[in-house]
Amino acid sequence: MKATLPFISFLLMASSHLCVSQVTFNQKYGTDVDYKRLYYLNVQYIQSWVRSDTATYNRLLWADDFVHQSGSNGRLYPKKQIAQEFGKPRFNTIDYFFADKTKIQFISNDAALVFSSTPYKGIKDKEESLSQYNDVYIRRNGAWICVSANITGISKAEDKAPAFTKLPTNIPLISFYKGSETDIKKLTELNRQHAEAFMQAKPDVLDKILADDFILLSSNGQLYEKQAVLAKLKSTTNSNLASYSIENLQIRFVAKDIAMIHAAMIEQMKDGSKKATQYNDVYIKRNDNWVCISGNNTSIRD
Repeated sequence: MKATLPFISFLLMASSHLCVSQVTFNQKYGTDVDYKRLYYLNVQYIQSWVRSDTATYNRLLWADDFVHQSGSNGRLYPKKQIAQEFGKPRFNTIDYFFADKTKIQFISNDAALVFSSTPYKGIKDKEESLSQYNDVYIRRNGAWICVSANITGISKAEDKAPAFTKLPTNIPLISFYKGSETDIKKLTELNRQHAEAFMQAKPDVLDKILADDFILLSSNGQLYEKQAVLAKLKSTTNSNLASYSIENLQIRFVAKDIAMIHAAMIEQMKDGSKKATQYNDVYIKRNDNWVCISGNNTSIRD
């Protein structure tokens, strides 16, 4: 049966209403009003994609420095580029698509992470697909605006690793704030240590880099809190890894105390194969120290 716009809109709004009504707001940062506003914007984000409504994205949702990290290929798309893709008609091809299990985490009074899984089924699809996303919102001039969308497909154990042969073109990204040379130098070094800790299984190093409320969106589409990440690293031995490199590094500041590090991690394996991951690590300055509050990984596919 072909879905109709009123049905999809009702499904999304009803789901959102039920979730919000069941939540008691008790976070360190933010307010109940902020929480509900972000929930509303999250619903609008999904509905606008279904309707190919780029006007709402541009007016209500996307900042000028917005960057989309694609879950289908791992590429980065600035606002102008992704608007062309989002504007393509798709309503009549969708059976259902909605935000599920939404979690909103405030990382300061003016910044928040919005996590949701998204069951999707096209009218011609035999099975549904699942993705997980982390959208980063910043309050600017009193209004919440999305500065980053990070999407990753939820994979199955039997899924094969995606093929990789070359990196996509490195597109310059907008930094809303310039950022000091001192901060850029510090973040560059933290990024190097962060990569080394993961690639060489050094949980003690990573422990000092990650904030206590850190959440990782892994390349398998699962969410992991800090202690789960450290525990996993302690039990990991990357014996097949020959070498790794960080490519296409860009640091941009979305607020005076919040920075995003975009880069690709290339892993050369001893068996001759290669793996590539595009990541967007979100850092926040707390007590004059930069800590990583969120990691967002997506496999790069040819």
